[in-house]
Amino acid sequence: MRKPCPPPVETYAWQTTKSTHHSARWLTGIILGIALFAYQVYYFKGYALSQSPQIRPWLHIISSKLNSPLPVFRNLADFTTIGSSFKRVNADNYHVQISIINHADFDQYLPNIFISLHNLYGGTLAQRVFTPPSNT
Repeated sequence: MRKPCPPPVETYAWQTTKSTHHSARWLTGIILGIALFAYQVYYFKGYALSQSPQIRPWLHIISSKLNSPLPVFRNLADFTTIGSSFKRVNADNYHVQISIINHADFDQYLPNIFISLHNLYGGTLAQRVFTPPSNT
């Protein structure tokens, strides 16, 4: 014996589902929003992020793909003095040598070096700022 079919369920106007074909618009809006957010991060935090030792390798990969150079890495905390000497050359001249090393994983410009010579009483005998020629 055959079972009777259930009667069709009545739906009201507020219960019907409308098919929306706005998925392409939503996708375009989401992609545009993500692109604008990425540009804001680049604009406001780009330089600071490029100076981060943890993020810089990833940015180097991205920038090489986009053929866009990164700003020069600058972190004075990565420079350490490893030796110095103060030698008399002749009666009126002395030779001062200071050796520094860059502990960063990236090349960076040499820092400007400010040297001041003081006597035992704290008086300044001479001061000078040395700027390496590669800092342009």
